[in-house]
Amino acid sequence: MGSNVETLSTREQREARGARLVPFLVLAVCALPRPVVAQEAEAEAEAVVWRLPVADDWAPPLLSGGRGPEGREQTHRFRETFVALADARWPESELGRRAARDAFLEPYGIPPTLRLLRERLRARMERPCAHPQGLLDRFRGSGVDEDDRRDVVRATDAQIEAALLAARQVTRARPLSLRERRAVEDGRQEHDWREGLAAVRARLVCEGHLPEPAPTSPVLDAETRRALERFERQHRIYRRGSLSGETLRALRIEAAELARRDVVRVLATRLSLELGLLGDATGHGGDLDAQLEAHLSAALGLRDPATTLAWLDEVADEEAVEIAAMPLPAWWSDMTDLRVEIDRGDVWTEPPFDAQGERIRFPVERGPTLSVLVRVGDADLEIVRWPTTIGGWHLEAVRGGEEWRYKESPAGTFVWQQIVSAPVWLPPASTPARDLVSEVVAEEGELPRTVLNPTLLGPGHASAYGLAAAYHLPARRGANDQWIVGRDEGIRTHGSVDYTSVWRRASHGCHRLQNHRALALFSFVLAKRAHQRAGHTRVDFRRRVPVGEETQELRIDHGGYVFRLARPVEVRVLPGRVRR
Repeated sequence: MGSNVETLSTREQREARGARLVPFLVLAVCALPRPVVAQEAEAEAEAVVWRLPVADDWAPPLLSGGRGPEGREQTHRFRETFVALADARWPESELGRRAARDAFLEPYGIPPTLRLLRERLRARMERPCAHPQGLLDRFRGSGVDEDDRRDVVRATDAQIEAALLAARQVTRARPLSLRERRAVEDGRQEHDWREGLAAVRARLVCEGHLPEPAPTSPVLDAETRRALERFERQHRIYRRGSLSGETLRALRIEAAELARRDVVRVLATRLSLELGLLGDATGHGGDLDAQLEAHLSAALGLRDPATTLAWLDEVADEEAVEIAAMPLPAWWSDMTDLRVEIDRGDVWTEPPFDAQGERIRFPVERGPTLSVLVRVGDADLEIVRWPTTIGGWHLEAVRGGEEWRYKESPAGTFVWQQIVSAPVWLPPASTPARDLVSEVVAEEGELPRTVLNPTLLGPGHASAYGLAAAYHLPARRGANDQWIVGRDEGIRTHGSVDYTSVWRRASHGCHRLQNHRALALFSFVLAKRAHQRAGHTRVDFRRRVPVGEETQELRIDHGGYVFRLARPVEVRVLPGRVRR
C-alpha cells in the first residue's frame, strides 16, 4: 500500500510489550504501584515510533482499569459498556435504549469502532450517492437558528411562476422596474432553495437518514431536521438540524470522501487520547488536532476512500500498528506547569422575568470560556480556549413547592485534586422530581409515557456529568507554596450530553464541556501530572421519585473511577463582567 506502517499480530504484540516502551502505554504506566511521573509520559509522546490502537475493543485510557497504589488490578466498571456502545451494541438498559435512539455517539464522546467505519465506507463506495452534488455546491442553505422549530414561510409554486412569467413578458416591452427585479430575484432564490433542499433530502435518503419517499414540502420540516441531526451526529458536527455552517459544508463533500475523513478523525482521536495530546485551532500552541489527522493520513496512506478501505481491511484483525511519530511543538517538552482559567464572560444576576412574568433574554456579548495554559519559561501559553457554561436562574424544589433561585459559578482560585472518569451525579434534594424523569415514545405514533431517567445520574454519555469530570475545591496558597484547600461546594468542570447547550444555556454552577473535549482535557492532565488510580468509589444513594401514578427508586452503589493527582491543578475563575 506504500504506507509507513507495520501491523503487529496479537502474539507479536505480547512479545513486544516487554521489549520496548511505546506511547500506547502512556496511561498504562499508572499500573505501577507508584505515581506516574510527567517526564515519563512526555518521553513516550516524543518517541520515534507511535503505536496506534486499531482493535474494536479499544477504550480511552481514562476509561480503562489498571493497577492501584497497592498493586491490585482495578477494573473500570464502565469500560465494557463503552466498548459495546462504540460498536453499536445496545445494552438492555435505559442507557442502551437511549443510545439506540441517539444512534451515532461520537458527539457524546464515544467514537465508532473501526468495524463500523469500515462498513460505512464500504457502503458508500459500493452504493455511491447519485444525488445532484452540483446543486449542493450552489445551495446557500438557511440561516434560521437551529433551535427555532418554526417553518419558514415560503412562496407558493403559483406565486413563483407568476413572478417569473410576468418578468419574461415585461422584458420584451421595457426594462424591469426595481420592484419587478426584486420580485424576479425573490423567485430565483425560492427556486434555488427548493432545488437545494431537494438535493439535501436526496443525500439524506442515500445515507439512510431519511426514509423514502422523502418529504416534498418547500419548508425545512421536522422529519428533515431529524434526518439532518442524524447526519450531524454521524460526522461529529455539533449542531441541531442545521442547514448552514459546518453542516452545509459537510453536505457538499462527496459521501465516500466524508466517510474517509470520519476514519481519519477517529484514528486521530484514539491516538490523541492515548498520548494525552491537547491543542487545537482555538489556542496558540499549534493545531495538534489538524496536524495529527494530516500525519496519520500520510503515514498510513489514507489518500482516498479506496486506499482507506483497503487499509481498514488489512488491520481488521490487529490490535495495533506502529507509525513514525509526529514532531511535537517545543512547548510539549519545555512546559514546567499547567493551569486552567475560566472567564465567566457577561454575568447577569437579575431575575429572568419582567413585571408581567414574561421571560427576559439578557444579551451576552462575551460568553464564558475555559482556557488551558501551560508554563513555558517565564510565560503562559494558551493551548486551547473553549466555550463553557456558568450558573444562572433555575427552578428548585423548596418546602414542597418550587421557586426560582440563582445558582452561581463563584469567582476565585480553586484546585483540582482528582479526575473522575465515568462519574455519577447524585442529585441534591433541591432537584425537582420532574428533572429526574423523561418522556419517551416507544413506537412511532404512540403517546409519550413518563419514565424514570437513571441515565441522567450515570455513568454514561447521557449523564449529567458526561464521561469525565474534575471537582473544584476553593484553595489558597499557604506556607512553602502549599495549597490550603476548602470544602467541596459542588462546582465541577465536566462533559455534557446536551452538547449545543455549552454555548447556549446556563448551568447549575458547573462549567460544562462537550464530552470529547472533556476526555481530551483530562487525558492531557493525567499525561502531564503524576497521579495514582484510586478506582471506583462506593456510594449509597437512594431517592424515591414519583413517576406517573407510582413511585420508583433511584439507586446508586458505585461512583466514578478516581485518579488522584500528586500535585493539584490550579483553576482560576475570573469575575467576568457583572452586568445589571
